[in-house]
Amino acid sequence: MTRCFLHSFFATSLTALLSFANSEAVSQNFLDQLSPHRAFYKMSTKQTAFSAAPVNVEGRLTFEMRELCASWTVEQRYVMLYQRDDGSETQINTFLSSWEEKTGERYKFFVKRDESGGVEKVIEGKAIVPKNDTNGNVKFLKPEMKQITLNTETLFPAGHTVALIKAAKSQKKIVMNFLFDGTEVEPAALVNSIIGVQKTYVGGLAQLDKTTYWPIRMAFFLAEKQKLEPEYEITIRLHDNGVVSGLILDYGDLIIDVDLVEIDYLQRPSCS
Repeated sequence: MTRCFLHSFFATSLTALLSFANSEAVSQNFLDQLSPHRAFYKMSTKQTAFSAAPVNVEGRLTFEMRELCASWTVEQRYVMLYQRDDGSETQINTFLSSWEEKTGERYKFFVKRDESGGVEKVIEGKAIVPKNDTNGNVKFLKPEMKQITLNTETLFPAGHTVALIKAAKSQKKIVMNFLFDGTEVEPAALVNSIIGVQKTYVGGLAQLDKTTYWPIRMAFFLAEKQKLEPEYEITIRLHDNGVVSGLILDYGDLIIDVDLVEIDYLQRPSCS
C-alpha cells in the first residue's frame, strides 16, 4: 500500500490488439520527447471496501524529473497519513531518487521509507539490461546484498512511459511490459495496460490547457507468483510529453485519488 508509481500497468479482451513493447522499441530520440518537470499532487481516499476496516488516507506527492544529456533523473517525495476509525494513525514518508540511462541499459535507485514509530526501510541498488538479447540483472546493495535476474525485455520507468506513449499514438489498445523501478526487493513486475480513447484535459491548470491525454488502466502482476489477479491496479491520465495529470491507486480494499494541483516545466540541458 505504500508504493506509488507515476511512470511511471490487465488484459480483458482476446479480440483487442495485443502489443509486446520491448526495450528495443524505445529509442533515445523518443526519450528526448519527454518534458522535464516538477509536479505536485494531492492524495485522498476515494473509496474503502465495506469489508475493510474504515480508513481515511490523506497525503501529498512531489515528483521531479530532470534531463541530463544522456539520462534522466527522478526524485519523488510523498507523505501518506492513514487514519483509522479507532483513532490511531500511521504516517509514511517516502523518498525515491533514480538515474536512468536514455538507452534503457542502466538504472540506479535509492529509496528511503520512514513510518511513525521509528520503522525505517532503505532500498538501494543498480540494474542493467544489455542490448544484446541477454538477460539483465539488478544488484541490491541495501537492505542486504542480493542479485536478481531481469528479463531481457525489462524496461525502466522512463522507458516504460515512452513505450506507453508510442503504443497510444499507434492506437494500440493493450500493451504488456516487464517494468523494474527498484521500489521493492523484487524482480520486474509484469504490467498489462489498457489504453483508452484520447481525451482533452479539463483540470484547470494553464500549463496543460487544451492538451490531450490517454486514460490508461494498468494492472501489476508479480511474475514470480504467477497469480491470475493483479497485486494492484493504477489508472493514469498520461500526456504525450510524459506528464501525468492524475491517477487512481486501486488496492482492492482501498482506492486512492491522486490529483495534480501544480506543475512547472524545467529547463532542458544544452547538449552538443
